[in-house]
Amino acid sequence: MTLLSKVGRALHFLVTNIKIDSFVIPKVGDICKFLDDGYNKFEGGGVEINTFDIEGCFPHMPKEAINLAMKEYINLAKRKEKDGIWVPKQRTKTCKWRKLKSYNGTWIPFEVIQIMIDFVLEHTYLKMPNGKILKQKQGI
Repeated sequence: MTLLSKVGRALHFLVTNIKIDSFVIPKVGDICKFLDDGYNKFEGGGVEINTFDIEGCFPHMPKEAINLAMKEYINLAKRKEKDGIWVPKQRTKTCKWRKLKSYNGTWIPFEVIQIMIDFVLEHTYLKMPNGKILKQKQGI
């Protein structure tokens, strides 16, 4: 497993386990249940629900906003006396807030996670069908 994929798992663990003031539904499958519950509470009256394909959002998500949101999550975790995330080697096991003595995982401090976020946001490349490689300058 690469460092990038480990950081991805760590970030998923972070946003799933740290609650912020913003409204977040971390699992796509939970969106339909949330919408159905809300619709049923209003008994179907006066409610209009619009959903949009999330893939259309990717090129329009500002890098600065993504970076700011990730820093907010990391700062909230630090205020709760967390200093990193342990990522297990096995995908079936869950990440932890503390270092484990097991050698079957990787401890990733928040400083490394932030460096990786910065790197990915500034080094996103796309390979076009014709083989040409483009750097994505705006959004991600």
